Amino acid sequence: MTEQESVAATEAASDESAPGPSFETEVAESLAAAASVPSSADSDGRKPVESWAIELKTPDWLFAAAKMLAQWPRGRELTKAEYQSAVAAVDQVICR
Repeated sequence: MTEQESVAATEAASDESAPGPSFETEVAESLAAAASVPSSADSDGRKPVESWAIELKTPDWLFAAAKMLAQWPRGRELTKAEYQSAVAAVDQVICR
């Protein structure tokens, strides 16, 4: 194997092992998209679910479970009470 082939193989291997977007990256993209859309967040206390997850320091696993169970798309706007209720419901699920 030539030196050039070795370098190319190393670069290809490092590209394959690169992780996907992180939770923070997804949240930032979602918040940026939500910020560009006019909303009623100021008047009725609604915020994107990702904002509540950050503000209330919801663990990633719990947020992901609530998002899946409630079928929230990215940027779904909820009140704080709605968000907390959904997260609490998921936190009570027992997996055996």
